[in-house]
Amino acid sequence: MNPDDYVGKDGLLRLHQDCRSLVIRQCDDAIYQLSNLMRTRASRTYEKHDVPRVVAAAIASHPKGIDHLIRLLPDASGHIYRLAIIETLWHIAEGFPVPHSVLDISYEPYAINERIGDLAREKLCELIVEAEHERVSFRVLAAMLGSHDDSVFPNSPEPGAFMRFFLESIRDSSIVLTNKILQEFEMLVQATSHEQKYQVFLEDNPVFIDPLAAEVINQAKLGTEFITDFVVRRHDYRYVVVEIEKPKDRIFTLKGDLSAPFTHAVGQVLDFQGWIAENITYAQKKLPWIENPRGLVIIGRRGGMSSEQEAKLRRWNTNSRNIEVLTYDDILSRAIILHRSLRRRGARTDEE
Repeated sequence: MNPDDYVGKDGLLRLHQDCRSLVIRQCDDAIYQLSNLMRTRASRTYEKHDVPRVVAAAIASHPKGIDHLIRLLPDASGHIYRLAIIETLWHIAEGFPVPHSVLDISYEPYAINERIGDLAREKLCELIVEAEHERVSFRVLAAMLGSHDDSVFPNSPEPGAFMRFFLESIRDSSIVLTNKILQEFEMLVQATSHEQKYQVFLEDNPVFIDPLAAEVINQAKLGTEFITDFVVRRHDYRYVVVEIEKPKDRIFTLKGDLSAPFTHAVGQVLDFQGWIAENITYAQKKLPWIENPRGLVIIGRRGGMSSEQEAKLRRWNTNSRNIEVLTYDDILSRAIILHRSLRRRGARTDEE
């Protein structure tokens, strides 16, 4: 098969049927023949955009096609062919018909099942994340992001859809922490606000709770008799049960005893941990793989604590096996250290 054997609209329709036939018959050399088409550029301008779209769609519909398209990317015949591979993966990931045409040709679309769609999404996300170290992938993705009218995605539900997919892939594979977010949290801590504001901020920015946070499950989704403010699921499916009090709430009374807000918050976490232990089968339906979740209480500031009280809090944390109590200053300090480390400035909290 040679792309120059398929001339004009009729030729492209014939190419589409030939490619479908190869895939449907499950020929042993189907992938080999289709791959050769992706490595051989059409010499005529008229067909050069549609040929790779038609062939890439055929390859993707093969049981091993998605992985093969990824491997083909560096060897594809020029920029247009590489762009067609990324476009095809994107269309399949989003459930758009493939192949599509820039020549107003109605191709019979392939029936792409959900498993192939999920695999295309996974592989495209990985390609985006690894593009920093892959020159070919970086150039193709940069060209797609430079498209202002989404013309390469004629079936996209809204403008800028691929841009959002790209940014979400980067975000979901990295730790999102900026100076702006740190400043916002610092201002919130210094203000006298309702507890709900602190909870909403930390739900929106779970990196303050755990750098490996993957998901926040709030009260509404838990549906249990024992309610904690929210639960954080880490990427490794370990969980953190979070209970939040206000920055103005004190950990110790004037006499140096543990305060009522402190004991209430710790009690909430203990109750929830106990409920998990006693209802593990039901709990794992709500929170997959949960078992012995770690507890975290966020309460108060360090400014109003004496050195004796700070030492007492350290002893409490040391003796507590599965619940940690941190002040809002602790949370902010840890986030600043993490931010500086991410920016390769060293984990220091003193002024530079």
